[in-house]
Amino acid sequence: RAVNANEVYIGMFRPDASTKPLWFGNMKRYKIGNDFGLADANGNPAVETLHGFLAPCTTSWWTSDSGKYWTDFIETPPPTSLCTPAAGNLFDPYSDSPDGPKVEKGSVAEVIRKGNNPGSAPTWTLNRTLYTNGFVTFNAANSGMADTDVDFVRGLNVDATGAYLTYQYDPADPTKTTTVRPTVHGDVVHSRPTAVNYPSGQTVIYYGANDGTLRAVDSVAGKELWAYVAPEFYSTLPRLRQDSPLVSYSFVNPLSISPPPIPKNYYFDGAIGVYQNSDSSKVWVYPTMRRGGRMVYALDVTTPSAPMLKWKVGCPDLTDDTNCTTGLTRDAQTHRGGRRRLRQLRGRFAQRGL
Repeated sequence: RAVNANEVYIGMFRPDASTKPLWFGNMKRYKIGNDFGLADANGNPAVETLHGFLAPCTTSWWTSDSGKYWTDFIETPPPTSLCTPAAGNLFDPYSDSPDGPKVEKGSVAEVIRKGNNPGSAPTWTLNRTLYTNGFVTFNAANSGMADTDVDFVRGLNVDATGAYLTYQYDPADPTKTTTVRPTVHGDVVHSRPTAVNYPSGQTVIYYGANDGTLRAVDSVAGKELWAYVAPEFYSTLPRLRQDSPLVSYSFVNPLSISPPPIPKNYYFDGAIGVYQNSDSSKVWVYPTMRRGGRMVYALDVTTPSAPMLKWKVGCPDLTDDTNCTTGLTRDAQTHRGGRRRLRQLRGRFAQRGL
C-alpha cells in the first residue's frame, strides 16, 4: 500500500484457483478515518476488526453500481457479494458495488471496463492509451507481436484460440454487450502504488501490474491516463491470452500435465522511485521489475499526460547477459534468493535524480 496525505492506495491480486497464469488484480483507494483506521468512500470502517480483511460491505473509491455485470462470469470463488445489505439499502449481488474484498470488483478495473470515462455515461467500450518502446503506440507494427496478443493486452476479450468474444454485461438485455474482457486489470503483487502530487492539484498514481503494464491513474476519478508495455515483456505476454502453461507450484505434479507447468511471469513488479525537484519542473519516475526482469527505466512524467522515456539500463533477458548495458552486466545478474544488485542501483538513481 501507499499513503498520500489521508489517501491510501492498495494494489491487489488473487491467484487463479486452477493455477492458470492470468490472475485478477486491481488498485483501490481508501482513506485514513477519524479513528486512524481505514475508511471506505462512504466514511465507513473498511476493515473487519476480527480478522483484518476488507469488510464485505466496503465500497472503495471510483466504484459504482454495475447492475448484474458479473452474473454470467464463471470463476472460483463466484463473484457474488458477501454483503448483507441494511434495511432499505438494496443492491444486486452481481454488481461491482459494494466491492468489499472482491479483487476483481470496482475501482480502476471497473472504470476501464465501463469505458475509462468516469463522470460520463458508461460506453462499455475499450478506451485506453497504451505505449511501448520509447512511448510509441502499442500495436502489432511497433511491437512485432500478433494482433490477437496485442489486442488482449490492450483489454479486448480474445480467447486462447484467437477468437474475439463479447461479454453480455446485462443478462436481461442481449444487446448490452462489451468487447472489453472482465479480466482487464492484472495482478499487483509487489509493485507499490506511488503517488505524485503536481502543482496543478492533480495527483497521479503510478504502479505496475503483472499483465505487462506500468499504469498511470488519476487519483480523483480513477481514470487510467496511460499504460506502458516494455519490449522486454513481448515474448511472455502471449501466455496470458492462452492462459497456458499453468503456473508451477510445489503441490502440482508436472508429470501429469501437458504442457508442463512453468513459473509465473512477472513484469513491472518492483518498487518505483521518484525524483521531483522543488518547483516540479522535473518529475521523473523509476519503475523496476523485481522478478519480472533486470531493467530499470527512467520516465519523464513532468507532464503526466505526455510521458517520455529518459533512459533504461540493465539486461533485457532474465536468463543471459546478451545486450546488457555496458558496465552493468555483473550488477544486473539475478542472484540466488531472487536478490538483484539492480535494486540497489535503483535506490541510488532515485536519490541522485539521474
